[in-house]
Amino acid sequence: GGSAPAALRRTGRLADGWLGSFHTPAQARAARIAIQEAAAEAGREIEADHFGLSLAVAEGGVPAELAAVAARRSPGVPVTDLVATSWPEARRLVEQHIEAGLSKFVIRPAHGDFAGFLEKFQAELVPLQN
Repeated sequence: GGSAPAALRRTGRLADGWLGSFHTPAQARAARIAIQEAAAEAGREIEADHFGLSLAVAEGGVPAELAAVAARRSPGVPVTDLVATSWPEARRLVEQHIEAGLSKFVIRPAHGDFAGFLEKFQAELVPLQN
């Protein structure tokens, strides 16, 4: 769906859900609300559990290319508000996005290295499932 105002309105009119990326919890909440308002204006509803976020976990530092993408997508926002730099930070960001009304998450390694990724994911984030 995207994150520009026109894209959020289009998502509300046409889509079944939304998966954002490089959004703070406040930005994600505002996007969710804009989409829900556009859906209501179009006489439709998007189920509350159809809003989510793709989140990179950058243990060992945020790669320069990822930091540049984050800066383009959310200018002026600290990269650490958009990319988790540790598993406890991933948990904190996911919890904040849950509070913002999101419920679906794609958690991915920022470095493309899956060594230990699933074990750490299970330990830190699986307990958040309900």
